[in-house]
Amino acid sequence: MMTLTHLAISGLMTSLILGTAEPTIVSVGAIAGLLPDVDISKSPAGRVLFPISRLLEKRFPHRSCTHSIVASLVVGVVVYGLAYSSVISWQLAHAIEIGYTFGYLVDAITKSGIQLFFPANLRCVVPGNRKLRLSTGSNWEYAVLVLVVAMLLLVLSVNTQGGIAFTFNEILATPRGVQDLMNQKGNTHQIIVRIDGVRTFDRARVRDDFVVVEQKDAHTFAVHPVAVPDELYQVSNRPDLMSQIVSERITGKVGRKITTSIESLTWVDEEIIPKLDRAIDRYPDAQMYLTGSIEIDDPEQVNPQSNPQQLATVTKHGRKLEFNSCPLGKAIGLLGDQWGSGQVRIRVIVTN
Repeated sequence: MMTLTHLAISGLMTSLILGTAEPTIVSVGAIAGLLPDVDISKSPAGRVLFPISRLLEKRFPHRSCTHSIVASLVVGVVVYGLAYSSVISWQLAHAIEIGYTFGYLVDAITKSGIQLFFPANLRCVVPGNRKLRLSTGSNWEYAVLVLVVAMLLLVLSVNTQGGIAFTFNEILATPRGVQDLMNQKGNTHQIIVRIDGVRTFDRARVRDDFVVVEQKDAHTFAVHPVAVPDELYQVSNRPDLMSQIVSERITGKVGRKITTSIESLTWVDEEIIPKLDRAIDRYPDAQMYLTGSIEIDDPEQVNPQSNPQQLATVTKHGRKLEFNSCPLGKAIGLLGDQWGSGQVRIRVIVTN
């Protein structure tokens, strides 16, 4: 079988089984699919590993010991041993094992088949009719190659968007799909949701794209319009008094690369603004959102104003200020020279 066919099939199976489109992982799996042919010196693997291939070529027939379950076990012991020792990642170990195994299994559809149960002298050949088996470089093999490459591109596209499970959830257009995407990509990529629903304030239709700031629960998200990061809404598919948008359909997609981190700040009867200013100094270009509560010394000087059509990001209860995904700039503007005690967490979002 041709080198390109081995690469395509092993890359396809690596991406499909691991549910990844990571170029390094898929490429390693594809290249591992060439390793079983180390038993002949003229193959790509044989030329790179010539001393080993020369030894194997002299002692064993082609597609025998390196095209067997025993070979998969040996490769597994090596790569998972390296992963256990933290020399390589577990994902990389999986890719090598998958790529290697499918690299030789596909040779079972060639004329001579493979010695799958080595050292038993038994050839595994599929299908039984010799006329239906592939010959290396034949028109049928090129047809198989085209089909496999098309499937590989499809699987990579699906995995780039979150995988098969996410694609299924996207068809259903429920919060579960967005939740799965947040779990997979939320710390490293902006998650953009298309919301089709109604505003609770005036029952006006909503059909627009929003950026997810954070997930509140399995059905609820804090979001802002793509171009307006300080205008927040709470969206849920379960109507309640806290949500400004009730979604009938919600689907997500991966946006720009970001770095997300969480910082905790605590005050014990001290001036509040200096610690918030230091957060801005550390992340001058970041979007930051506060969640938590602070008891302030002079509550009469603080009067949070909220738009009933938007999420109330700051509320006052006596001396206590409650922050709910509040933009940092808004919090600083309200607090002024207040002293107080409390704790908040800051969600820091930096665009890469």
